[in-house]
Amino acid sequence: AVFKREYLLNAEFDKNVFPLQFSFNYDRIPKDLPYRLKYQVTFWAVESNPIRSKVFELLDGKFDCNENKKNKNQVFKKYKRKGNNYLKELTNCKIILNFPGVGWDTQRYWEVPALGRFMISYKPQIKIPDNFNDGEHIIFCKDDLSDLVEKCEYYLINEKVREKIACAGMEHLKKYHTNTSRAKYILNKIGIDIQ
Repeated sequence: AVFKREYLLNAEFDKNVFPLQFSFNYDRIPKDLPYRLKYQVTFWAVESNPIRSKVFELLDGKFDCNENKKNKNQVFKKYKRKGNNYLKELTNCKIILNFPGVGWDTQRYWEVPALGRFMISYKPQIKIPDNFNDGEHIIFCKDDLSDLVEKCEYYLINEKVREKIACAGMEHLKKYHTNTSRAKYILNKIGIDIQ
C-alpha cells in the first residue's frame, strides 16, 4: 500500500494508492482553553501561496483583522502564535479562515474543528475520505473568494447557526479525523480489520 497526503482530485493512481491526510491528536489540547471569542475574523498565516495574499488584501480594514494582527508578510520563524498558545488563541475566534499554503492539507483545517470553532475554508482539491460537508460541518467559500467577506458578515451576525456548524464539525472530526482514526484507516487498508 502507498499512502499519499495530497491525493489530487483529478489525478489517477494505482489501486494500491490511498489518500492519507493530517489528523488531530486530542492529547495535544491544553487543559485551560479560554473560549472567550474576543476576535471576530482571523487569518493568522504565512504568505506561502498567492491565494493567502489575496485573502489578506480582502480583509484589510475589515472586521477586527487589522487589530488582531493578521500579520501580512509574516515569516514562520517570527510567528508569535505557536504551539499551545496558538491553540488557545484559536478558541478565542468567532470565525477562522483557512486557505492552502505550500500544500492543500493545512494543519489549521483539522485544528479548528477539533477545538469546536467555526471555519470558512477554501475547498481542498484533494481526496479526503469522510471530508467535512459544506454548510453542515464547515463553510467553503468560492474559489475566486468573491463571497468570502459576505460569508464572514453573515456568520458574525448569525451566531446560533455559526456555533451549530462549529459543534457539528467537532463531532465529525472526533469520529473520522483523529490520529486514532487515521491509524485504524491505515490498518484497514493494509488488510488488518480494526473496528
